[in-house]
Amino acid sequence: MIFAFSSAFSQITGTWKVASQPGSLGVGPSQGDISWWSIDAGGIIQRDCFFDDKFVFNEDGTFQNEMDGWTWVEAWQGVSADQCDVPVYPHDGSNAATWAYDEGAATLTLSGVGAHLGLPKVVNGMELTDPSQAPESITYIVTELTATAMTIDIAIDGGWWRYIMTKDAGQGEDASLSDLQVDGSTIPGFAPGVLTYTYPVPEGTSEIPQITSAVPNDPEVSALTITQATAIPGDATVEVISANGNVTNVYTVSFEYSFEVNLPVTFEENIDYGLLDFGGNFSEVIEDPTDPSNHVAKTIKTDGAELWAGTTIGGTVGFAQPIPFEEGYTVMTARVWSPDADIQIRLKVEDTADPTISVETEATITAANAWNELTFDFSNEAPGTEPINFANSYQKASIFFNFGVEGSAVGEKTYYWDDMDFDGSGVEPKPYLALNVQDNFEDDGWGTITTWQFQDPDLVPVTIVADPMGGTNQVLDYSRSGSFEWTNAQFILDHRMNLTERNTFEVKAYFPSSNDYSGDLNPTLALKLQNSLLGGEAWTTQTEVILEVEDFDQWVTLEFDFGVAADRDDYDQMVVQFGGEGHFVPGQFYLDDLELLGDPISVPEINQQQMSIYPNPAVNMISIEQHQQLSSFEMFNITGQKVLYLDNVPQQIQVGHLPEGVYTIIANDINGHQLTSKVVIR
Repeated sequence: MIFAFSSAFSQITGTWKVASQPGSLGVGPSQGDISWWSIDAGGIIQRDCFFDDKFVFNEDGTFQNEMDGWTWVEAWQGVSADQCDVPVYPHDGSNAATWAYDEGAATLTLSGVGAHLGLPKVVNGMELTDPSQAPESITYIVTELTATAMTIDIAIDGGWWRYIMTKDAGQGEDASLSDLQVDGSTIPGFAPGVLTYTYPVPEGTSEIPQITSAVPNDPEVSALTITQATAIPGDATVEVISANGNVTNVYTVSFEYSFEVNLPVTFEENIDYGLLDFGGNFSEVIEDPTDPSNHVAKTIKTDGAELWAGTTIGGTVGFAQPIPFEEGYTVMTARVWSPDADIQIRLKVEDTADPTISVETEATITAANAWNELTFDFSNEAPGTEPINFANSYQKASIFFNFGVEGSAVGEKTYYWDDMDFDGSGVEPKPYLALNVQDNFEDDGWGTITTWQFQDPDLVPVTIVADPMGGTNQVLDYSRSGSFEWTNAQFILDHRMNLTERNTFEVKAYFPSSNDYSGDLNPTLALKLQNSLLGGEAWTTQTEVILEVEDFDQWVTLEFDFGVAADRDDYDQMVVQFGGEGHFVPGQFYLDDLELLGDPISVPEINQQQMSIYPNPAVNMISIEQHQQLSSFEMFNITGQKVLYLDNVPQQIQVGHLPEGVYTIIANDINGHQLTSKVVIR
């Protein structure tokens, strides 16, 4: 093999590493754009086994991956989770390999199965999903090349990876520092290969920090020059020239005023909130599209985003004070606006100093194109993640929209979020009331259920159709498509059901004989009571009653006795399921006249007109005619969270700050009576 030795060839020859600095490893939609994901300071600590990997270009054209028996291994390579582990064949450096550089095309080609730069999964046009897919060769684009630094780009399907690499210095070529101190202390995050630093100083500081020490790795360097900053904000520099004079490094320290980020985060302060995106998110603080007087964070999850795309608040430092978790106080809250309902929002908190210490939990978006008040209870960790440990310190939070779903599956989506806070034991629970729970689907004022949804597989509003027996009666249409195992109809109340005295539900059901009941589709109807606040885990709380019918093509009246749940005080949701579950057999059914039998206890029959709330719907204000007779006034949103409390009730009440939606009002009068009503805010 004959090599044309050039200055570029000699620059590449030697031992390289991926630079141990934020942004040295990243991916994005176009060449040089690493907005989808890039390594941060925490990731460098977590992957220290990767950042000491050597990529060796020998003068004779041979190439080696040297990992010293320890590197970053990912799940696609056969391990249980991404972690530091033993290298996996063929990406362990055991196969012979060569390298070739085309200076005219600025391409660098490695030949040999398993030979690679940066991450082994990244090859031309794709990311590997199995080690057996490793190609015979990989060609990289050399975007920048100096004696000590090299920027590598490589295109995959729909995106680009970038690696920033540094070269181990040869004899007399070392122009790096082993230590860099400001005012007597080493700069946080200092590494010899990192040339730029941001050094925050408290707001109002007048004395300009000084570089007090800069120690070269090679004591024989020919020059080391320190230039101090003259103002804040401002830069200080350290110029280091190698012993042979061929290499010059300039370390830059930028002094900036710092503003601490702490909970609650409202985005109303004129500070840098340190929104760090990864995995394909783009975030910024903007004016609230629904309220010009408010500011919120806007996050775009791109159509190329990873399923784990997220955004960190507070930058690499996180919050100035740890989140004060303790036994019984494990809840954080946030408001989220989403274009879609029934998606998961994940919140992760972690130790800034050790990203392996973390807790993750989720909440479900219940209303699309509206603000959702979400509760994140870290005592209920997400499946497969670590439980909370009160001995640990959690100072950083990251939010993930539509967690578990790649951007390519749903397209680009825009989310807004605001008012992230620590709420201790959580929001006040939904009121515990013995109210009527009933619906006849006639929209005649008798029904009390406003949130019916049908899941097959997506959650959509239920369809109301004409009675299959004829006439003008309206009923719920329950049509199993056969494409979803767990088809159901469901509703969530804005109160917890008091079942101590009233715990039997009556319902009318219609089972057509045209359904095929010979297999998995059963002539059964199941009612399930659940706690909706657990989101996707609500089923773990359920009490279920299943009844079978023998009469077809006619309405049958069924009674579901939930006496065994009389002492439960957490049920606010009902799931209705025809035909059983766990199968894909289609079927058609109808439902009508669902009712909790018996008369309400404790709560008088008082409707909205008797309470004299107007206007309804409302925009900015509601009025209560008999306000002087009220001793207290509370409003709850559709998830049961208390949004307003007054113990001195005025005639007019401002509601313009509340998101659009249906709200429940619970008031007490001076005679001890409890009044309930609903109001719509637009």
